[in-house]
Amino acid sequence: MITSPQENETVNGTIIIEGIAADPDGNETLDCVEVRIDDDIWYNAIGTTSWSYSWDTTTVANGSHTIFARSFDGELYSSLFLVNVTVMNDLPTVTIAGVSGGFRVSATITNTGVETVYNVPWSIDLTKGFILVGRHTEDVIEELQGGESKTVTQKSLFGIGTTNIIVTAGSATETASGFVLGPLVLGVG
Repeated sequence: MITSPQENETVNGTIIIEGIAADPDGNETLDCVEVRIDDDIWYNAIGTTSWSYSWDTTTVANGSHTIFARSFDGELYSSLFLVNVTVMNDLPTVTIAGVSGGFRVSATITNTGVETVYNVPWSIDLTKGFILVGRHTEDVIEELQGGESKTVTQKSLFGIGTTNIIVTAGSATETASGFVLGPLVLGVG
């Protein structure tokens, strides 16, 4: 029997599947308990009469999944016991933080979700001031794993004057202002 999670429970991250098993018709000893998710292969649980199995739900798509369990007494497998669950892991969310100046403009882009995102477009725009070089910089972050942050920086900059800074990454936008003096950006905030 699977005691946790419960039927139709929503789960995420790494969960512990737990249960109990008995062999009342046989020699009352169990060799093993096995667990399977959907049509995957069978994996050995830890323990027999009281057992557990650690499942990383991020290895499957969000949505409905079935957990199966069975025991083996050395001669026969038990009937299957199953529980249907809904996996709902955080979808990747790209955020921007830490827009800073100094030698050109930099920003930190973070994937706050658990799933890896690919080909995240980003740009840094200076919309005010006398900017000779570096008014617009854009590129792509090829891979950003869940929880990972990367710092992006303008490729070049030369200008003078107060400027507005707009940083975009995916669908996220962050704004700041500063003062450009050659390749330096001062007082970003």
